[in-house]
Amino acid sequence: MLIKGDASEASSFRSVEIKLSPVAEMVSSLHVLASPDIHPTWKGWSTSILSSMDAASREEFDFLSNITMQWNLLMDFVCYIERHNIDSAERFIASIETIDRVDFMYGIFSGLLPRQTVKEALEGNLETLDTDSPIFRHYVSVERARWLIEHEKDVRTRISTFLKVYWEQVFSRLWQDIGVRELDCLADERRLLGQIGAESYIRNCHPQIVIEQGAIRFEKQVELSYRRTDIENVVVIISAFIAPDLMVNCVEGCLTIYKGISLPLRSSVEVSEEIALFLKAIGSPMKLRILIELQASPKTTKELAETLRVAPSSISAHLHQMREAELVYPQRVQNAVYYRFLNENYQANLAYLARIFEPEPSER
Repeated sequence: MLIKGDASEASSFRSVEIKLSPVAEMVSSLHVLASPDIHPTWKGWSTSILSSMDAASREEFDFLSNITMQWNLLMDFVCYIERHNIDSAERFIASIETIDRVDFMYGIFSGLLPRQTVKEALEGNLETLDTDSPIFRHYVSVERARWLIEHEKDVRTRISTFLKVYWEQVFSRLWQDIGVRELDCLADERRLLGQIGAESYIRNCHPQIVIEQGAIRFEKQVELSYRRTDIENVVVIISAFIAPDLMVNCVEGCLTIYKGISLPLRSSVEVSEEIALFLKAIGSPMKLRILIELQASPKTTKELAETLRVAPSSISAHLHQMREAELVYPQRVQNAVYYRFLNENYQANLAYLARIFEPEPSER
């Protein structure tokens, strides 16, 4: 899901977007599982999940963690794909095996290798991988890159298969618990961006971020720096898992920063503004019909109006409420805007409502 800051506040970076993604969170949680000692908040959870894996699943997890650099490469891939196509977690996982192979490897390498170089390497010309390229000095070894390219099809299948099981057996249930709380955090982050402006907000994302007059610098083990004129927009993905790490990438002018957040505690009777927006966004037969249509496939306002035989202005009003509740996401494709249904957010809100009305143990 995507929320854009006010353009006037973000003028120094053209645009700033604050984003919450169940898919990015799923992969971030795998990063935590691969290095639990670095993420003490989730260490108990990590121990429980790892101990519940059978031997074959644990072996596959360890293998995929190794070849993806503790899932960092897949986090970059998610950032790249979701710039163009935000969809449900299940559809995203299914798409991994069908996405164009050049797009897959280009995203895995965070756009640091030219697309033509990736294409030629996949066609068998591995010599096109320049060993002097900064990507191989600071990001991923040339040996690992060549191995990934040579085994691209098998890697995709294994990642897709593992993620499908992990989503169904682990993360979908966890998302029902943390999803609405992260929606609350998203609203707080939106307010903070409005209060302090884009530059201060970006600096606030992590203590290792330094904003200078002509560049933005990240003081990681290998220092990264990007000229401000090369950054067309900034995407901040909020994550309950990533702290204390600083995760960043920059692909085709889009700078992505993962910002760690602390999940707010909830009482069983608390009703947030976000859950009220959700109820308002589904509170009529027409709104539900719209969501049913969008669940089947993304559609434009015009297509929804024609299918449901309702005036486009009425559809637009309903979609506006659904955007406020983070149930739909507008994606521009050439001259048209398609709306996608954010199913994971819908399910998280339903799970939260169920907990509100769940009787106390003594009442059962």
